[in-house]
Amino acid sequence: FLCFFTLNSTVFYFFSDLRLIMSQLKVTGGKFRGRKIRVSKDSSVRPTSARVREAVFSMLDEYIAGSFLDGFGGSGIMGLEALSRGATSVSICELSPPVHRFICSQLYKIDNSITIMRGDVRRLVKDCKFDIVFFDPPYRFPVTPWLEFATTIANELIVYEHSSKIVLPTQILQWDMIKSKKYGDTAVSIYRLEG
Repeated sequence: FLCFFTLNSTVFYFFSDLRLIMSQLKVTGGKFRGRKIRVSKDSSVRPTSARVREAVFSMLDEYIAGSFLDGFGGSGIMGLEALSRGATSVSICELSPPVHRFICSQLYKIDNSITIMRGDVRRLVKDCKFDIVFFDPPYRFPVTPWLEFATTIANELIVYEHSSKIVLPTQILQWDMIKSKKYGDTAVSIYRLEG
C-alpha cells in the first residue's frame, strides 16, 4: 500500500515493501520531454543516467520508429524515453514485484499504452520479436548469455548497457557491434544483424 506525509510542504512517499521514494528522473527528449517520474530506492534499481539516455537515443534516432523492449525495467525511464521519441510500441519487463508495481504507478500516469510485464524477460518474451532490444542487467551478470538471448528476440538492433571495465565481443552470432561508447563507469554497445 501507499502512504505519505508532509514536512515543510514536501511530500514523502512510502510503499509497504520499498524504502523511501524521493529521487526523480526527467525525460530528456520527444513528446514527453521534461516529464518526471519518481524512482524507487530499491537496491536492485540502477537508473540509466540522463547523459547516457541522451547519447543512446541520439545513436538510435534513425531506428526508433518501431517496437522497443526494455528487458530490465528498473525505473522504467528507458521505455518511456523510447515512447516519447517515436517508438510505435514499448514493452518493459521487471522481475521484482514491488518494483514492477512502482513502475506501473509512475508510467501509467503519463501513457497507458506501455506494456509492463512482471517476471523474467527470458520467460516473458521468448516467443516475441522487437525491433530494438535494450538490456541493462546488473553488471555482475555474465554478458554472453544475455547477448545470445537478445539475438533471438531482436529484429534490428540490440543495445546493451554494461560496465565500462568490460569489453564486449565485436560479434555475437550473426550480429555485429556497430558502436560502443563509454560514459564514466557505464558503457553502451550496439549490435546490428548482418546484412
